[in-house]
Amino acid sequence: MDPALLLLAKLDFNALQNIYKRELREVSRWWTDLGLPQKLPFFRDRLTENYLWSVVFAFEPDSWSFREMDTKMICFITMIDDVYDVYGTLDELELFTDIMERWDVNAIDKLPEYMKLCFLAVFNTVNGAGYEVMRNKGVDIIPYLKRAWAELCKMYMREARWYHAGYTPTLDEYLDGAWISISGALILSTAYCMGKDLTKEDLDKFSTYPSIVRPSCMLLRLHDDFGTATDELARGDVQKAVQCCMHERKVPEAVAHEHIKQVMEAKWRLLNGNRVATSSFEEYFQNVAINLPRAGQFFYGKGDDGYTNSNGETQKQVMSLLIEPLQL
Repeated sequence: MDPALLLLAKLDFNALQNIYKRELREVSRWWTDLGLPQKLPFFRDRLTENYLWSVVFAFEPDSWSFREMDTKMICFITMIDDVYDVYGTLDELELFTDIMERWDVNAIDKLPEYMKLCFLAVFNTVNGAGYEVMRNKGVDIIPYLKRAWAELCKMYMREARWYHAGYTPTLDEYLDGAWISISGALILSTAYCMGKDLTKEDLDKFSTYPSIVRPSCMLLRLHDDFGTATDELARGDVQKAVQCCMHERKVPEAVAHEHIKQVMEAKWRLLNGNRVATSSFEEYFQNVAINLPRAGQFFYGKGDDGYTNSNGETQKQVMSLLIEPLQL
């Protein structure tokens, strides 16, 4: 062990941690000023955990703009996920989904007050980020973020209909939309649109999702399902992958669990096989895509929900990574 090299590593870690602390202070100020947890106390308020997700996705100092925007998006994802799962009526959700799909601020009078707040928070934040990117880079990212939000809400709506109808989908039917409803496509869209080296040519290619997106999101979904199924089913969510497999194949939980693990192994092979980058921008995006399921392994890998119930290992990691500097 070289003591000088170890000291340099510690200094580097502490310098990076100071960047994270500054970013966390800034998004905390934004979140406090927004005031949504006070107005809508029914949803999970997890700002620090949301920022931790973004650090896992892209830890490098020059990814600060993505981390800032992604933290905001995850705050809204959690809020709207809880609207669909536990708070909104089916009729309200149908209205909200339609307005999100049309991105129509003029139609919000049809919504109840709490949904107006949800929509306007997303609408204003996305459009504000779009303005900054347009001003600095001359490219319009808003259509791509609108697409991702519309797809997410449509999948939330489909799952809400299944739940209210008491319907258990087949495994393939569930997975066909679950890679969207886990919000991975929205997170990766944010990563793509907020990349520091983004060009108009890169954005033109994003009319369809790159091949790496679907296996990345599917793995995040299945890690989430393993860690959250019990809690989310109790809260009012649709059946998860293991339950869908059990119901369709008439097999016990252990057999279904093993089948899902095999699906995950196949997705990991596919994800790793897609890692061919031809530019620094592609390398950045692919790193975020592969870190997406890695984050899922961290938050849900012990078989419980380390995001919703973050007092254990998640809290330890928050303290060591974001708060407590290394002693020199």
